[in-house]
Amino acid sequence: MLDEQSKAGSSPQVAEARAKVARVKAERALTQARAAAPQEAAPEPEPSGAPEAAEPEPEQGPVAPTPEEEPESPAPQAEAPPSGEDPEAVFERVLEEERAKGSSDAVATARAKAARMRAKKGTKGPGD
Repeated sequence: MLDEQSKAGSSPQVAEARAKVARVKAERALTQARAAAPQEAAPEPEPSGAPEAAEPEPEQGPVAPTPEEEPESPAPQAEAPPSGEDPEAVFERVLEEERAKGSSDAVATARAKAARMRAKKGTKGPGD
């Protein structure tokens, strides 16, 4: 390929680059051909004369609980109980507290919004 490009009047750099591209394409084609070719199967191992080991299986338990053993299902919780304080009041209170501490407006508002959501959900803090 390099000779063909040189004879065609290409510069040495262009000829080398085109030769390299052709070589890489040829290598990829070989790799794909090898991957597509069926692999030879491994020969079957010869029996050693030792007894064949069986896979241990766990004991089969009952498929479903019997009516006597059926556990009581807990009542679904619709929402967590509110903390008793109005979420909007919590928002205003936390906003004023944060501003009094000197927090920026963005930080104060974000913390107040988070407190309002916790009041709506009835959680105590970020970890709940």
